[in-house]
Amino acid sequence: MGYTNSKIRLLEITDPEITRDYRGEPLEIRMRPMRISDWRRLLKLDRLVHLPQEEWSEADAENALIILDIFAARLASWNLEDEDENDVRTPVPATLAGVESQELPFIMKLTQQWMDSDTALSAPLVQPSPGMPPFPVATLPMETLSRPPYSFERPA
Repeated sequence: MGYTNSKIRLLEITDPEITRDYRGEPLEIRMRPMRISDWRRLLKLDRLVHLPQEEWSEADAENALIILDIFAARLASWNLEDEDENDVRTPVPATLAGVESQELPFIMKLTQQWMDSDTALSAPLVQPSPGMPPFPVATLPMETLSRPPYSFERPA
C-alpha cells in the first residue's frame, strides 16, 4: 500500500459578490487537490476569469470549456441548490452536468476562489519573542592564513 494525496479541501464561500443570490447557509464546496498539470493549464487561462464574457474571442470560449472540465473533475461535493419557479429547491449534482447547469460567471468566480485557496501561501512562521536575545553568531576570519610550520613538499 502506498500513500495517496486524497485530501479534500473545504471552501466556504461567503463573498457577497458570489453568494448575493444564495439564500441560507454559506456555499460550501469540497474540492479534490489541484494537480500541477491542472494548475498550469488554469494559469494560462486565468485572464478569462477576470475578462468580461462579452470580450471573449471564439478561442476564449473554447478555453472556458477547459476551465469547466477541470473544475468539475476536481469537485467532490457542494451544497448548491437550484430553485424553480415554484420555490422548490433541488440539489445540484457535483458533476460536469451540474456545473454546466450554472451560469458561467458564477462558476468562473468559484474557480478563481478555488485557485486562490489551493495555491495560497501559508502564514509566516511565528517570530521569536522580542524579550529573547538573538542566538550568537560566530564569525569566521577572512584573512589569509599563514603557511603551516611543516611542509608536504619533497626536497629537490
